Amino acid sequence: MVRLSNNAGNPRSTTANPPGARAAGFRKLLQLLRLWLSRFFSPRTEDSPRLRLLGLASLWLAAFGMSWVGGSLWLSLGGGALGTLGHWVSWRWRHQPSRLRPVLIVVSVMALAFLMRFKVLEIFSGDWLPAGHFLVLVLALASFDLRTRGGLYTSLGMSGIVLFFASQQAFDVSFGMFVVGFVVLILAFLSVTFLEDGIRGAQVHWVHGRPTALIYWIGTACAVFTLAGVAFWLMPRGQSAFIRPAQV
Repeated sequence: MVRLSNNAGNPRSTTANPPGARAAGFRKLLQLLRLWLSRFFSPRTEDSPRLRLLGLASLWLAAFGMSWVGGSLWLSLGGGALGTLGHWVSWRWRHQPSRLRPVLIVVSVMALAFLMRFKVLEIFSGDWLPAGHFLVLVLALASFDLRTRGGLYTSLGMSGIVLFFASQQAFDVSFGMFVVGFVVLILAFLSVTFLEDGIRGAQVHWVHGRPTALIYWIGTACAVFTLAGVAFWLMPRGQSAFIRPAQV
C-alpha cells in the first residue's frame, strides 16, 4: 500500500513560502538598515537650510523650556543666542572643514564643565536645572561645527534630553506644550528629510506606493505622539525635585 502525502493535492503548500523568499526578505531588510545607518552617519555635508532651522528651533525650544520651569532666563537666552551664532558659522563654512573649530569646542566644553562642576552635581539632590543649562550651553557650543545630518539628529536628541531634565521641575500640565512642540519638530524633521531626499533624486527605500506611504506616515505620527504623551505623563515630576523661585 502506498500512502499519499497530505500535500499531494495542494500545490500551494510547496510554493507559497519557499525557503529562499524569507532569506531574500531578510537580506533586503539588512540592506535597508545599512542604507539608513550610512545616511545617518554619513560624512556628507548637509546643505538643507530647512533641516538646520529645525535643529536651531529645537535648541530654542529646549532653552525656553528650562526658563519656563524656573531656570535662569539669561542662561536660556544666552544659550539660544550662542547656538544661533554657531549654526550660522557652521552653515557659512559648511564646505570648509576646520581642525581648529573642534579643538576650540572641546576646550570650551571642558572649561564650562570645570566652572559648573558643583552646579551640575546638584542633580543628585533633586535640582535638574543646572544640568539642563549645562547641556544647552554644550549644545550651543557644538553647533559651531555642525555640518552633517547625523550632527543634526544628535542636536535633536540632546534637546530632548534637556526637555527631560526640565520636566523634572514641571509641576503642571502647561509644560506639555513644549513636549508637543518637540514632537512636532521631530515629525517635521523626518518629513523634510524624506521629501528632500526624494527631490534630490535619492533612492528612498522606506515605502513603495502611495497607500503604503499614507499608512507609514499615519503610523509614524500616531506612534510618536503616543510615546511622547506616555513619556510625559510617566515622568516623575516633583517627586524628587524641590520648588525653587524663578531666576532672572
